[in-house]
Amino acid sequence: GGQIRILGPMPGFSTDTLPTSWVVEGTPGQASVVEKDGVPALRLANGSRGFVLARLTRARLLATPYLSWAWNMSPHGGTTHPVGLVVGFHGGNPEGPGRGGESWRWLGTALPLHDRRLTIVWAAAALKRGSFDDRAEVTRPRYIQRGGRENTGSWWLETADLADLYARAWPEDDRGRVGIAFI
Repeated sequence: GGQIRILGPMPGFSTDTLPTSWVVEGTPGQASVVEKDGVPALRLANGSRGFVLARLTRARLLATPYLSWAWNMSPHGGTTHPVGLVVGFHGGNPEGPGRGGESWRWLGTALPLHDRRLTIVWAAAALKRGSFDDRAEVTRPRYIQRGGRENTGSWWLETADLADLYARAWPEDDRGRVGIAFI
């Protein structure tokens, strides 16, 4: 049906026995399947050190541009929640791998080759929703999907148009060549 289940909470999910289509880096005990308000959910707990739980994909951006998920965020301090979604892209950067440039990786070596990364975050302020984080210390694109302390503790169904976000973040890239390497 043109859909890929990326992070669905499967019964018996364990970071100790992940299929080869998954990568985990950092402390794997920070991810578990729980029931939250009667909904099976993948619970991610941020610790003192960061971690990555990624589903490897080989999807073409323009063929599968939409990412849908539901999240129920806990209250947090700071300007953005420490847990977010990260999407790794490969192929559109004119300076990227296979086009004369070097690739970079994020938080270790297990992630596949990628030349662009977009982080989707929950901000402290609800009014930031639908914008890119423009703070000076943010060096890579971070898109604010939702936010607000008043919105924590409730389920929110989201859909992001990754092709549109990619075009806004990197307008000079060739979106027709872009693949989604991981989420």
